Parts: sequence; C-alpha cells; structure tokens
Amino acid sequence: MSMKAVKVHKMYQEFHHFPPMQFMGEYDESNQLVSLVNSFHQHLSRISGTYQWALAGSNEVYFIEEDPIFRRHQD
Repeated sequence: MSMKAVKVHKMYQEFHHFPPMQFMGEYDESNQLVSLVNSFHQHLSRISGTYQWALAGSNEVYFIEEDPIFRRHQD
C-alpha cells in the first residue's frame, strides 16, 4: 500500500469557483485508489459503479481528480 495527496472537488459545484481540497489517498499494489481520509480523519467511500466518493455520515459527494480509474477511462 502507498499513500499520496489527492485533490478532491465537491460534486455539483463549479470547479473553478471553489478550491480543491486535499485528502490522503491510499493505493493498493495495482495503483487503485482504495481509501481516502481528510485531516479530520473523516473517510470517503467510493459510490459503487461511479467515479464519485461520499463522506461517511453526510450527503456530501466528491469527485476525485487524480483517481487512476477515472483517468484510465479519460484516455
């Protein structure tokens, strides 16, 4: 497992008007993003079948700019 900083944007908001947030992403051996946590130790979990992640215990949904699964489909 490896860790690196990941840019996170709130969904349904204009990306250019709100600065991205930084979360720490945990990647498995095949470079797949498996876990995200912010500085308050809040975890995001992937919404199955989408490129979106949800903050546990809230209705906040996020887009992960550097998610390797999303980037692979963009190419």
